[in-house]
Amino acid sequence: MATTIPPLDGEHLTAPLSTPEVDIAIIGAGPVGSTLALLLQALLPETCRLALIDAQAPSQRQQDPRTLALAEGSRLILQQINAWPHDKVMPIRQIHISRAGRPGRTHLSANEMGVPALGYVVGYGALLEGLLRVLPPPQTWAEINATASPLSGGLYHLRPYQCRVVNEGGADQPLTLHLQIPGSEAPGHTLRTQCLIQAEGGVFSPNTPASSASRLPRISTAALSACLSKLTRGAEIADAPRQRASNQHAVLAEVVAPDLGRDDSRRWQAYERFTAEGPLALLPKRADTGDTMAHYSLVWCCLPARATQLKNMDTAAFNQALTTAFGSRLGRLTLSSTRHTYPLGVSYYPQIQQGRQIRIGNAAQTLHPVAGQGLNLGLRDALELAQALRQGWSSEPVALCAALQQLAQQRRVDRQLTLGLTTLMSELFTLPGLAQLGSHGLLLLDQWSVLRRPFAAHMMYGQRQ
Repeated sequence: MATTIPPLDGEHLTAPLSTPEVDIAIIGAGPVGSTLALLLQALLPETCRLALIDAQAPSQRQQDPRTLALAEGSRLILQQINAWPHDKVMPIRQIHISRAGRPGRTHLSANEMGVPALGYVVGYGALLEGLLRVLPPPQTWAEINATASPLSGGLYHLRPYQCRVVNEGGADQPLTLHLQIPGSEAPGHTLRTQCLIQAEGGVFSPNTPASSASRLPRISTAALSACLSKLTRGAEIADAPRQRASNQHAVLAEVVAPDLGRDDSRRWQAYERFTAEGPLALLPKRADTGDTMAHYSLVWCCLPARATQLKNMDTAAFNQALTTAFGSRLGRLTLSSTRHTYPLGVSYYPQIQQGRQIRIGNAAQTLHPVAGQGLNLGLRDALELAQALRQGWSSEPVALCAALQQLAQQRRVDRQLTLGLTTLMSELFTLPGLAQLGSHGLLLLDQWSVLRRPFAAHMMYGQRQ
């Protein structure tokens, strides 16, 4: 039987021989980690032992107020694991992109792309609820101890447990993890694994470990030219983890457009409006049965001082400020929820793999929320990692390391291109020297389907190899 270990005295503790062992441990049971766990459960042999570990109880994660924009490609991934929350999503059939106070706009259409929707809007909690329906119920360490030793094949869902690596093992030895209930003074437990996947990234924070590493440059004409050159050559951005806080905060809220009719096509249209301070997005939300008003999730990116002002001003003043920034294309827009603010920024780990450890999702990169690409990129990370492990599955350390190395190389272009595009979009219209270039770009997208269709395809599916 497995036993607990005494409090840690160092970083290289050797686990007792009776310590339970799994083949793959996933840290982080958010949407990306949970999706990966379910994909691996479906694709790998039944004898494979998987552990999904999270520091929060499910109810804590479901309180997240964020609204997510899931691409068509993400719908296909979630449907594979029967976790698509079909009764909680609102389809996006068109996207209207414009620049405030200047020429330049474009429309993206699901009909033009031959898909049922360009994307889908869903609450973070509703998405997690769909995943939790498919995952096995959370287990405690005592319940794991009650199972046979060694552990049999299957998916073990462990929470709430904080997890850290205490021994990275040798060339052919498993990694040793220490698990402990948050806030507990109990000594905790050890778990061994042949492969460790870090999927816990959370939202952007300027205090993450990458903050002390190299800084990503701000966009300028020279930086833009260098970035595009590297992307087209497939060159790596840098070797060290890089991070940069944006000069923008996001104001999140729910608003309604009471003047829209029940059958108005604008109910299924998302809006991305670029202002001098940052992008402003309105995402259509599913309304309750019988509710005739059109509901939208607002993501308003602006200067930090402006975000604080918008959060604290009275409702009437906020409604007027929103109308001024967004325009009158939806008629009156009125606030219908509390307001939240978040700091924005980007972080990027060029090297996501080391030995039998790998990062995916927000643990590998955090993006600006413009175009809603962060979670979609993370779900593509999860899908391709699961496919790579299926194709080269072996519990042998050397084979696992090779599979992870190949996956890291395979994901490089999609990660870099999506990072580059979203960073460019978030800043291009805020810089006087480049804003006019952005307006011309929108006009070209609107007039030339040969440009518009590849752009929309990348937003839906990422960069395919």
